[in-house]
Amino acid sequence: MKESQLVELLSVLSPAERLQLREFAAIPLFNGGPRRNYVWPLLEWCHYHLSENPDADLPPSEAYHYLFPDEPPVDGKLEKIMVDAQKFVRTVVHTRYYLREENEFQQMYDLSEVLRQRGLEPRQLQTLNRLEKQQKDAIQHHQYYFHHQFLLEHAIFDRESLYNKRKGDLNIPRVLDALESHRHLNELPLLNVYLLQKRISSLEITERMQTYIDSYSIPEHVLEASPRIRIQYTIYGMLVKDHLESSDAQRLFEMLHQYERYMDKDALQQFYTYLRNFCVMILLDNPEAEGIYEVLSSLYRDNLDRGFLHHEGKLHPSRYLAVSEYAARARQHDWALGFIEKYRDEIIGENETRDIYRLNMAYYLFGVGRFEECLEQIPDTSPYTDYMIAGKRLEIKCMYELDHELLPFRLDAFRVFLSRTSHKMIPDHIRQKNMEFVNMVTQFIASVKGDKDRSARLLERLREKKQAFEWLWLAEKAREMEVRR
Repeated sequence: MKESQLVELLSVLSPAERLQLREFAAIPLFNGGPRRNYVWPLLEWCHYHLSENPDADLPPSEAYHYLFPDEPPVDGKLEKIMVDAQKFVRTVVHTRYYLREENEFQQMYDLSEVLRQRGLEPRQLQTLNRLEKQQKDAIQHHQYYFHHQFLLEHAIFDRESLYNKRKGDLNIPRVLDALESHRHLNELPLLNVYLLQKRISSLEITERMQTYIDSYSIPEHVLEASPRIRIQYTIYGMLVKDHLESSDAQRLFEMLHQYERYMDKDALQQFYTYLRNFCVMILLDNPEAEGIYEVLSSLYRDNLDRGFLHHEGKLHPSRYLAVSEYAARARQHDWALGFIEKYRDEIIGENETRDIYRLNMAYYLFGVGRFEECLEQIPDTSPYTDYMIAGKRLEIKCMYELDHELLPFRLDAFRVFLSRTSHKMIPDHIRQKNMEFVNMVTQFIASVKGDKDRSARLLERLREKKQAFEWLWLAEKAREMEVRR
């Protein structure tokens, strides 16, 4: 039974929610099948065992004996009750989900349709007027605002059409305006995510998609109708640029402050994610913009306090790494260590060996100069591409600091990975940044320490290779070559 749809659904409900099913089981509307008298006893049996041990096997034979203690087994009898119980639980879950407070608009809209179908049209009009006022009073235009506006305007159009007096526009212009805004509010976020994915992964862009990207535009009246759409369109304009500048990040930051009162938490969380990504992109293009490290670290701390970095109480590994990495780069080591430890149990996709936590600890240890301990913490690999590659670079940096005898072999292995294996995993420009890092470290270990001319030449090459990953560390090591012996 453990693998059944019924038990899977019950296991994601809280104990209190499972017990509340008893009240619904007594209502024929929810539980009215021919086997209704066995549904709650079966659920109660499952609840008991799941509460005692969430990983319990729940043998079907024991469930059958509980329901029919004095009867011999009959093929299919328990299974039919399980199907009825699963349908019952699903109906209750659907009902509770529909009746959430945030679904109030949809509930009122559906009520207006029921009123219309039952001939209570004056009451329907009253309900539509209430919805119209609710929409006008809304300061924050959430993701579904224009969808709701479209439903409302279309309902008004239906009424106007039913009582067409052969004058007026039947509310059609307002329906079309709402539909257009609804389209852009849902279309543009998808396009922006695609453009961001294009920057960080290897995508084969079809001619049709490229044309779509190049020709996308939004009329000014739509932008004026929603700050949310205006910000999304500003993000689109930045994502189609070849290179971002500090002024782009500043512009988006100012827009978020200007329109923050019109945004719900989900929108702010999404937009601040773009802002942080833009700061990272700017640093990749111009690693000498050291001030952005502190700005980005402060931004992460602010967003962490406001709950913008979490998703359903959990942290994505990439965000966990970014926060600790940029705190370390801003030399905020004590805070970075506190963050790593505090959120170690809230990471999405962490495994039994805690590889995600270990790599973040390795970044901290490297930042405070504990290179031997850092090497011990770095996992051998990771299912997350950014973690795997970051770990390889960090291992090379540690070995260089320790003058480790295995460094040449690690460099060769990383070079082979980049040239042969990584093509389906990372885009060309990311691969090139990693390859330039490998090439520069290779030149370092082939150089004589204390050679000022060689150090100057390496620094000059670095200025031509500002796209290399770990550029600031590379520049620091090149300058040290003047005095290291």
